[in-house]
This record gives sequence, structure tokens and C-alpha cells, in this order.
Amino acid sequence: MSSENYTVLYLSRGGDISGAQRQLLYLLGGLDRTRFTPVVLCTEGGQFPRALQEMGVRCILRKLAGWRRVRHLFARGGDVAYVSRLVKDEGVSLVHSSEVRLSEPQRCIIRSGPRA
Repeated sequence: MSSENYTVLYLSRGGDISGAQRQLLYLLGGLDRTRFTPVVLCTEGGQFPRALQEMGVRCILRKLAGWRRVRHLFARGGDVAYVSRLVKDEGVSLVHSSEVRLSEPQRCIIRSGPRA
């Protein structure tokens, strides 16, 4: 049995609780907190971030640009830089997103590799 604790960053949209948010709440409710420390980056406030806080899960609110929109082309680099810094500062071992529109920042971080 490993005694190491891993920080997991979850990317989620926030807002009202719908399918993806409900599933993440179930997952976090059953997560072994002695082995995993969850941190959730929500793109908007609302019912979901409040539910996370009630569970004792750290929630960071940060609007991210829409990756599929051309008008947000220049904001993407800033979003990736922000999430990359967050990964480094929090000592994140794993980044997870079940939402398609939030998977692009995750892929860019993975491609850029670990930073010292």
C-alpha cells in the first residue's frame, strides 16, 4: 500500500449540476483522500462549485477561452500557461477532464512535458 498522496487536477465547466458535473461529484465523493488530493478548476461559478466547497474540495474559478472559436485564438496560449503554472504550483500528478471542450488545454500541457 502506497503512503504517497497524489494531487489530481480536474477541469470542469462549473455552473449548474448536469451529467458531467454529477459524475465528478460521485467520483470525488468516493475518492480516497488519504491517497489523492482533488483540485477542481471550474470555468464558471454556480451550483457546482458550491457543491464542491461543501464537500471540502478545493475549487478554483477561472474563465477559459473557447478553444473551438477563432476569435479566442490568442487567448489559448494564456490559458495553457495558466493551467501549466497551476499544475506546477500545486504539484499535480494527473490532469483529468471529461468535457471535450476542456480537453485541449490538457493535451497542450501533456505535449509540453514536465517542467522543472
